[in-house]
Amino acid sequence: MARIAFLGTPAVAVPVLRALASQHRVEAVFANPDRPQGRGRKLEAPPVKQAALELGLPVYQPESWKLPETRALWESLDIDVAIVVAYGHILPTWMLDSCSPWNLHFSLLPRWRGAAPVNHAILGGDAETGVSLMRIAPGLDAGPVLAVARRPIGFHAERPRPASAGAGPSALARGRIGSGGHPPQGLRGRGPQALRRGPGHPSLGQGRSLA
Repeated sequence: MARIAFLGTPAVAVPVLRALASQHRVEAVFANPDRPQGRGRKLEAPPVKQAALELGLPVYQPESWKLPETRALWESLDIDVAIVVAYGHILPTWMLDSCSPWNLHFSLLPRWRGAAPVNHAILGGDAETGVSLMRIAPGLDAGPVLAVARRPIGFHAERPRPASAGAGPSALARGRIGSGGHPPQGLRGRGPQALRRGPGHPSLGQGRSLA
């Protein structure tokens, strides 16, 4: 059985963590450290940490992946598959090489790469948005796409809400990464979506693995 780790921080990643934990054993959850929040600057745990503790999952919050103790911790866990959702760290090459790393990106790649993809889909007048489950590669959102879940962009009467908000668990389920961290037979052989790049975020460059 594959040893799975989940890496995420904000509330948008929580439904994916819950869906993953309902189907698989999650060995470790990584989130950003607790930060001061609100007018009182009270220290507050990120939503993913709160959800992981509710689920009884072990939580780790390294300040940086450049620290030798972070590498020692990760290697001690012997992780086979890493699922990353809005984690907020640049993951080092040694970490990516140690397992099968997958990122759930909130856009229909390669249409919008980089930061704020839902915002850019709305501003760009797109009729639909969604999420893409992609293998993490050294480039910016440049790995091969395993699965996608599409949603039309709709608006409620009081406030806009892109319908991609609940698409994360759907794309994760469609990916169905096998016990060794590889795509199922029917989805193998897809080339890197980076060969069909979309416009991406106008202020972001290439060559980083930001998850």
